[in-house]
Amino acid sequence: MAGWIKLQREIRQWKYYTDLATKSLFIHLLISAAYEDYKIGEVTVHTGSYITSIRQLEKETGLSMQNIRTSIKKLEKNNDITITKIKNKSLITITKYTGYQQEKTSASKQYDMKKYNTLTEKYKKEHNVTDIPLKTLKDIFQQCTYN
Repeated sequence: MAGWIKLQREIRQWKYYTDLATKSLFIHLLISAAYEDYKIGEVTVHTGSYITSIRQLEKETGLSMQNIRTSIKKLEKNNDITITKIKNKSLITITKYTGYQQEKTSASKQYDMKKYNTLTEKYKKEHNVTDIPLKTLKDIFQQCTYN
């Protein structure tokens, strides 16, 4: 796979920057993640996602199986990734992939779409509705902004 990724200098302030195994795995996931949606059989792999296994990550990164498992737990706990099991593989999604790969300027804002989806679903359940008023959607969207 050819191409490149952006790696923001802000990564130096990231919680796991000095944890070499976790940092190495996370950067590997950034490099390996899909840069556009595609399908494998019945599974759609969205931008920022990667289908893999612990053994495959072990071969690709040179990290031990235990280091990979520990790093994955840390990344999940810190909400850096989410994991969905698919047969004997895992679909790993970098939660803020588009935020990491977008140009950061003061004029452009970035949004946590996972948080947006969670908040809209919560609103629908709490108010027993299928449609959310536009003003409420705007308020929810504002809660999901980060720079």
